[in-house]
Amino acid sequence: MNISREMRVKTAYNLFVDQQCASNDIKALPPRDRFAAIAQKWKNLSNAEKQVYHQQYEEMREAAERLEDEEWSKFQLQEQIRLDKIEQLHRRI
Repeated sequence: MNISREMRVKTAYNLFVDQQCASNDIKALPPRDRFAAIAQKWKNLSNAEKQVYHQQYEEMREAAERLEDEEWSKFQLQEQIRLDKIEQLHRRI
């Protein structure tokens, strides 16, 4: 049984898109033109500028992995407690 939930972390590009969608420049464009403009802006960014978003992605990915590890540890502890209770009940019988 796989109890770990899939942790979806936004990619560097998704983070950029979110930021751009909030900007007044993009909001001023007709809806059908917005994503084309955002894609062009992304293409025009230097590698150094894109690195900011890649770094944010990495930090979020690592945080998601830590959270997933914590969730797994909590599940294992709860499962052990449940098994211990079952064992105690069987001893009483």
